[in-house]
Amino acid sequence: MKIVLWSFGVACVAAAFSCSTPSQQKKADAIQQDSVHEILVINELLKAAIADEKLNELLEQTIYKHTHNSVVMRTELFKRYGDLFNKAEKFKNQETDSLAEVMEQKTVAMQKRELPKMRKAYVEELGKILSTYDVYCSVSGKDNEVIEFAGTTFKSSMNAEEYNKEHVIAFLKLRFKKSVFRLSKNAPERFSYKLNTPADSELYSSEDD
Repeated sequence: MKIVLWSFGVACVAAAFSCSTPSQQKKADAIQQDSVHEILVINELLKAAIADEKLNELLEQTIYKHTHNSVVMRTELFKRYGDLFNKAEKFKNQETDSLAEVMEQKTVAMQKRELPKMRKAYVEELGKILSTYDVYCSVSGKDNEVIEFAGTTFKSSMNAEEYNKEHVIAFLKLRFKKSVFRLSKNAPERFSYKLNTPADSELYSSEDD
């Protein structure tokens, strides 16, 4: 008899813990609905990103004829899509995962295609300004990943370092790998700075700022 009563008591306690109050159930339902809504929203954003023809038109231009700063600002487009991908990864949803994968492939392909052009355009536009100060810049290396400066002002390491610091944010955003300073265009390398930037194939993220 005692065993039966004890078992009955355990069952009652378990039931008390397992059963939620109406208010708790309502809260749980609301959380679930919010989660479903978030997934629907993120999926729509991913679909819009994949079909974003304006982005295609903007990034598929073969020539960037704007200021050097406007060329750098184009990386914000990549960041927008990288952030969207990172957000989508937090959802454990099959459709979301599939859409995110497609968007990632599209964005990476764009970055690999456009960043070398953007680096070259940046140097061309910056060069127009610096040439008035008898400083010349160019790109070299595979995929235009090295930015080079030439001018007698770079006799001093302080001047080279100052130039590098002044433009380093742009260098990093455009993913240059190295900046080089010479006394003249054909002179040997005098100073250089390694830039630890991700590969063009890696998505951008606001967390990198």
